[in-house]
Amino acid sequence: MNRASLQVTYEGRDISRAIAPFITSFSYTDHDGGKADDLQISLEDCDGLWKRGWYPAKGAVLKASIHSNFSGKDRVLSCGTFAVDDLDAAGPPDTFTMKAVSSFTQKSLKREKKSKAWENICFEAIARDISNAHGLNFFYQVDRKIDFIRLDQREESDLAFLNRICRDYDLNLKISGEKLILFESRLLEQAPPVFSIVRGKACVGRYGFSSKTHDVFRACEVVYFDPESKTEKKFTFTPPDAPAVGQVLKVNQRVESRSAAVAKAESMLRRKNKQEVTGDFDLMGDTILLAGLTGTVAGWGVFDGKYIATKAVHSCSRSQGYRSNIKIRKVLGW
Repeated sequence: MNRASLQVTYEGRDISRAIAPFITSFSYTDHDGGKADDLQISLEDCDGLWKRGWYPAKGAVLKASIHSNFSGKDRVLSCGTFAVDDLDAAGPPDTFTMKAVSSFTQKSLKREKKSKAWENICFEAIARDISNAHGLNFFYQVDRKIDFIRLDQREESDLAFLNRICRDYDLNLKISGEKLILFESRLLEQAPPVFSIVRGKACVGRYGFSSKTHDVFRACEVVYFDPESKTEKKFTFTPPDAPAVGQVLKVNQRVESRSAAVAKAESMLRRKNKQEVTGDFDLMGDTILLAGLTGTVAGWGVFDGKYIATKAVHSCSRSQGYRSNIKIRKVLGW
């Protein structure tokens, strides 16, 4: 059984040794974007310490890392910075559970609703302005220019507004520590594989695959306004190796230029089709398994190939030891 330990600082103070005897289990969930990462710690509380003097303050800042040994090598997984969110007590026996979420998702970035009009601006500039306004470092990995003649933020928080645009253009948004990260999943798919899951070699406890035909399209059509002819025109994006027949996705939203139509058509088709083949693995704990990384799967017939991890859960309990669960999807190749 693989084992791991949790190192935790609470408001800058290392409490790892103090709480280690009470921890019955912990889990860290890492998303590739769109959702906040979270940390959950379950503890024994027979003496009532956690319901009294050790009761955490809501919103208190935690930093955590997972320490393990894999194939004789010590490994450390930095989980990031979190804010205490949910606190639960139960019994018998007396237990206490503390859940924390990525710290900056608790602040005005998520809560304060705004209305604003953005004109003649690219998405990178919008995202950078919002990042600066919230005191966040900014990381942007998108190789297409996404321009807007006008874009309206209507009674939305900055986080909801950014997430809406990211969904439209198949971008991933993630807040890690004090950094706002925006990236194009297509670029991550092109990265060399980091992990390999081979049937008969990997320590797989459970697996599952799914392949769907519903909501999978061969092309995407977007209507745009042509300022020269003063008329509406259509642009259709068809990816390489697309089937000769099949559904065409028609986007019911006019954009302002042909370049915007090209970007929207490719993005919307990717958003629909990238969930065509997905998988789920429960494995012996391994800190290398993280959302956003690519890997290969072999030994499962038609499901073999290159995948990207969309979610990773690292958990450890007294009964089962250290386990990693990852959700993956097959890369599109375009």
